[in-house]
Formats: sequence, structure tokens, C-alpha cells
Amino acid sequence: MDPLWKKMTDYFGIPHTAAMVHASESEVRQHLWRKKDADNGIRDRAMFLLKIIDCLEGSYNAKGVTRWFYRRRDALSDKSPFMVFCAEWTPDLPGPVRVMELAEQLVGSGGAT
Repeated sequence: MDPLWKKMTDYFGIPHTAAMVHASESEVRQHLWRKKDADNGIRDRAMFLLKIIDCLEGSYNAKGVTRWFYRRRDALSDKSPFMVFCAEWTPDLPGPVRVMELAEQLVGSGGAT
């Protein structure tokens, strides 16, 4: 089992992981079980999401990390990070960059919630 895909599917489940990386649920299962290598676009999106998760894990417990992705924010035009990542995206677009900035603000900010 691929630990990176396992981490994402543990937080979001297979359907929401698939939605955020723009892959089918079947593809996510194949990546999870190492039966298929992700193409560059899927891999880039997955690695970007994992960097955000890594930022959040220092400030939130598992439930808090998951909630963070679903909470709407003024800084994202009243969208949640999940909504940003369900739209067509690449790591260099303004929406995902802003989500990363919000996550990076939490690095070292305190105890888990």
C-alpha cells in the first residue's frame, strides 16, 4: 500500500481524494495499492495536497485536518479548500496557492485541535 495515497484516503476517503486530484475512484484505488503509477498531473496534485496536509498536521489532529479542508473561508471567496480543489486546478493557480498560504500560516502555531 502506498503510504502517501493511504494518508490522503484516510483523511478524505476515496471519493473525495479522487475529486481533489481529478482522477477516478478506480485510479485512486490503483495508486493506493501500487497497481498503477499516477500520471504527472495527478501526481503533482497529490503531492501538493500532501504538502498542505503536512502543514496542518502540526496544528490539528486528524479530525481537525479533515474539517479544515471543508470549512469555507473569506480568503477563498467563501469557498472551502475542498471546493477549490474540486474545480480544475494546477498547483500554480491562484486558488491553490492561496490555500497553501493559509495552511503555511499554521505551521508551528500551536497545539492540535
